[in-house]
Amino acid sequence: MAGFLILCVCLFLDWFPLAVLGLICFDYPNGLIYSALLMIAAGIFAISPVNEKIGRAVLGCRPATTEERKKITAVWNSVVAAIGQALGSSTGERFASVKLFVSDEKLPNAFAVGRNTICVTRGLLSLTGHSLGADMAGVLAHEAGHLHFGDSGRLAVALTANRLGVASYRILDFWSRICEAFGRGALQSGRMLAVSGGIAGVFITLMVMLAVLVANVFNLAMKVFSFTFQVAANVSLRAVGRNEEFRADLFARNIGFGPQLAKFLRQIEALDAAPKDIWAVLYRTHPPTATRIDRLLQDAS
Repeated sequence: MAGFLILCVCLFLDWFPLAVLGLICFDYPNGLIYSALLMIAAGIFAISPVNEKIGRAVLGCRPATTEERKKITAVWNSVVAAIGQALGSSTGERFASVKLFVSDEKLPNAFAVGRNTICVTRGLLSLTGHSLGADMAGVLAHEAGHLHFGDSGRLAVALTANRLGVASYRILDFWSRICEAFGRGALQSGRMLAVSGGIAGVFITLMVMLAVLVANVFNLAMKVFSFTFQVAANVSLRAVGRNEEFRADLFARNIGFGPQLAKFLRQIEALDAAPKDIWAVLYRTHPPTATRIDRLLQDAS
């Protein structure tokens, strides 16, 4: 529920500069309607198979080799079977259609993409090569939890909306700079008229000064808004993301892979660097590995 609420807040914040742009280009309320429809279309695209393919390409996911596919599929089938036993055959059938890919990243890891993809790194395949896939089963069960709860789908929507919001802000910033440049030129012309003693020049100068002031205030307000709410949205998304990691861990435990996941986390615990300042703490995408292990063991006891 928290993830959905944070997503709604982020969508609104990303929609705001798009709505301002819409009101500039169109009359009220059409500008708001068009911007809302565009944001909805972006959200639909974010969870589409096309965007999922784009995400796999961007993240370096490739089809598995024959050897890799055999290893991953054997482990994944055991996870799907456990899901079917714990949550019902229909849920198990849904996970049987999940697409499995490989990344050449050396760090032992796996990650979910969109709503129907799990990518395993070469580092994870190498790490689990001597344990018959037991550790990998825990990791894949964790990623199945992300797909089950829709975490990666919500993240795709948030990232797509954020790109749209940032693009809208940049267009607004570009326009405001153009208006400011024209205003400065007009202001210089007005000053020349004012010096010549014309009343019209004084009036034009005052009007242009007001316009330049409004443009500067608007530009500053947009920058403050963009910075403040982007930081707030990023921190909120990461806070929710850390809770989602705990929930995915619990999912893995509930279908019988808690010990395997805890064993894997112990192996990579040394890779978990301690944050150096408060911003590093706030921007963490995952909770501390030791805390995750502790919760898994507490739940298992």
